[in-house]
Amino acid sequence: MISVCEYSGKWYEAGDGFPDDDGCNTCNCQRGSAVACTLMLCLGTPIPENVK
Repeated sequence: MISVCEYSGKWYEAGDGFPDDDGCNTCNCQRGSAVACTLMLCLGTPIPENVK
């Protein structure tokens, strides 16, 4: 098993899906160590300043 992505202290293989730290979005480990996450607005979650 080759772990290729690190996210929040955990390692994932390409193709693995996992929950985002915000509790409502999902992320996916892609080839080349890239992590892609959905960007849905989560009710009750503060909006980061750089997104406003």
